[in-house]
Amino acid sequence: MLIVEDLRTRRLSWRSTKRGVRYKFEAGQIIMKFGEQLRSSVIKEYEWSYLDYDGLKALLKVDAPKGSEKKWTEEKETAFIDALDAQLDRVYTRQKSKAGEIERRIETSRREVDDVVARLDSRGPVGRDGPANDDDAPTEEEFMMLEQDLGEIIADVHDLAKFVQVNYTGFQKIIKKHDVSLPDPGEGEANDCRKKLDGFSSLPLLRG
Repeated sequence: MLIVEDLRTRRLSWRSTKRGVRYKFEAGQIIMKFGEQLRSSVIKEYEWSYLDYDGLKALLKVDAPKGSEKKWTEEKETAFIDALDAQLDRVYTRQKSKAGEIERRIETSRREVDDVVARLDSRGPVGRDGPANDDDAPTEEEFMMLEQDLGEIIADVHDLAKFVQVNYTGFQKIIKKHDVSLPDPGEGEANDCRKKLDGFSSLPLLRG
């Protein structure tokens, strides 16, 4: 599978790498395989939490002496499913932990904003000499700190969404490669991994 990025619109599209399929690419487009796209998308905070796409893909290779039939064994199936399951758990745990942290920060910021608004409302009418009571009025520094906190939260939500999306895409692709490439994909265990994947991006913070 190839990923094509249009440098003008920054949009990504997918192209099959099946034999016999040829494409004409326009100027201003970057073409890369998913493994390369994954490595180029790494966010430093999540550096050690991404799925090992190349490692999982390597587990799908079936080697055999020249002239011998390549067979996918039960042992290989078990090794692949165990590795896939472990990586799903690792990525999901990281996602859930970060989402919980962001939700707590959002709640803290909400309380701080409510406090500032309440203090503004309690200042009373403003006369020629200024507010009647401004001893507890919010300061400019407080507004700047609130703005900074909210900006950091928005940036973290954006980064988490990118982390979730690229990992979700990677898991989808490796499961599809497993099912399409192998004669006996072991549907029972693979389906268990698909169920986990279905709930991968279902955390409230990341829904619409």
